[in-house]
Amino acid sequence: MAAVVRHRFWNDLPTVVITEILSYLSFGDRLRCSLVCKSWRQCLFSSQFWKNVVFVINNGNTPSTLQVLWSNNRARSRFFHKVLKCCKNSVRNVQVRFNSLNGEDVLQALEITETLVTLRSKLQGFSLEPSSSHIEWNCRSSCKRKNEEDLNFTNKLGDHMQKGVHQNVSQAKTEDKRNFQDRFIKAIRTLMMQDNHLKHIGFGFIEELVEDGNSYLTLLSQHQAESIQSLHLASVQETMYEKSKIVYQANLFHCLIHLTILSIDFDQVTDALLTALADQNRLPLKQLLLYLSNLNPHYQPVSVKTWMTLTKQSPSLEVTVTLLHFNDESSVLSEILSSHMPLTHFRSFFSAGIDEDLLYQLAVSNSETLQSLYIMDSLSEEKGPSVSFLVVDEDPFVILAWKCKKLTSLTIIGFEVADLNVIAFARLRGSNLKELKIPACCIVVGDDGKDVVYLDQVAPNKYHTLVNEVSKSLQFQWKPLSTFELHPSVINVELDAEEAYLWYILKDQRWLDVVD
Repeated sequence: MAAVVRHRFWNDLPTVVITEILSYLSFGDRLRCSLVCKSWRQCLFSSQFWKNVVFVINNGNTPSTLQVLWSNNRARSRFFHKVLKCCKNSVRNVQVRFNSLNGEDVLQALEITETLVTLRSKLQGFSLEPSSSHIEWNCRSSCKRKNEEDLNFTNKLGDHMQKGVHQNVSQAKTEDKRNFQDRFIKAIRTLMMQDNHLKHIGFGFIEELVEDGNSYLTLLSQHQAESIQSLHLASVQETMYEKSKIVYQANLFHCLIHLTILSIDFDQVTDALLTALADQNRLPLKQLLLYLSNLNPHYQPVSVKTWMTLTKQSPSLEVTVTLLHFNDESSVLSEILSSHMPLTHFRSFFSAGIDEDLLYQLAVSNSETLQSLYIMDSLSEEKGPSVSFLVVDEDPFVILAWKCKKLTSLTIIGFEVADLNVIAFARLRGSNLKELKIPACCIVVGDDGKDVVYLDQVAPNKYHTLVNEVSKSLQFQWKPLSTFELHPSVINVELDAEEAYLWYILKDQRWLDVVD
């Protein structure tokens, strides 16, 4: 009797084998493999693949594409919700990256957040990453279409009737905005109240969501006091300082005994808050990230004694100060940047007050702590640097490279730097300087008293002579930044400068202790 030959099919492979194969593939390839058959698709939702989930929502925001993308948007939403439902017990960290200028994307980010709440997942980390600090809160496209219909209808009415319709439309938009803000805040508060041992929360610098930080701190102290480790309450402030801004209650930080990473607005830093963080009954603070856009004119700098107490209790503390469109004079910065602050990273984006006096102070006061300096400013209309220190006797950047022995990263964009000073940076820091970023259009070559010539304008032999000299000292192949590597908003002042730095500071809010 002839033996029966049984054909083997792909869906006959053991689940453990399929899962092992999928573990070596990218997320996109796993999705393609899940189309093979039902058993392969079930393997896609294995818990090992969904510990760290990043939702990326970017459907565009133009009227011409919104209707075309509607079906894809809904399909994607259903897939997102299925992932959360199937893997709610395995998901540990969720990042929601969304186009904040598209109301539909904001709505989908809200729905994901609300789904996390309803599923009561065992979430440990949650963070929002908007494409802009400007949020399109009028989320419902149906409202948008209804408003357009109303506006079209008013063209047939008299002026007095048109005015009333416009007021109704404006009122509807305001109510819609407030409704979605409230829903977002409610979902985040509920997330904090659940027994899911939250360790990390990031608000993506969205000012409307962190306006009342005390309510979040109260909930965290009541429900997540022994679990929260990383908290990011900083915001990009679009308006001048308002007296109504709520100051955080320092006593609420006493209960957060495992909090080791904190980012907040600079003017929230008080003696009382740092004293609470210096409590001996809590873990030492590792990172304190401070962001400064608009400073309270009545702000009182932290005392030297308080900084000394904090650094004694947290000897490994790293302080990062980031200026975002800060327009006060350097004397204001000099006053609030205490010499006893363990300043480790200093960054300035499109801010005034970065002069030689401030840089000298940074070099002298932080010679034992400063590890990186990142300064970005706009180029002039001629695509050249807008700030120059060539007229001063001693270039403050050279002094900084000389004094700060731990400096490993130096970025200077929008400032004139002499070619000999670039060589000096490399020689002073040597192989310890791991990153040196300066645009060729900001490096002045020679000083013969004639017209200023930049590195991107010289002959190739002069260009390569400088590059080779710097590379030799740094012990890696170095080259200056080209104009094409700069963000468009650095070159064109008409563009929104926020796009040049938001992605950079959002990295500060990503959870580093994610379980792979």
